[in-house]
Amino acid sequence: MSNPVLTVKITAPAREDEVGDGIFVAGHLTASGGTTGGAIKKVLYVAVNLDDGGLAVKAAVNGVGFTCTRTVKDGTPEARR
Repeated sequence: MSNPVLTVKITAPAREDEVGDGIFVAGHLTASGGTTGGAIKKVLYVAVNLDDGGLAVKAAVNGVGFTCTRTVKDGTPEARR
């Protein structure tokens, strides 16, 4: 028996993309049913967190996709952008 699974795939930015003072994040959500009888009916929100010590932001969810833009925290080294 298994529980339902929600998979999140980030489609932007690409791994090789350079990030400046702001970052645009986009992705897709996929739900697959489990065998326990439970179901994912609605995604309430997607939170996006960057590895810069700043706060997570809620992304706009549109059906099975999500997007958000967040400013990179001041003082973040270029290597972590």
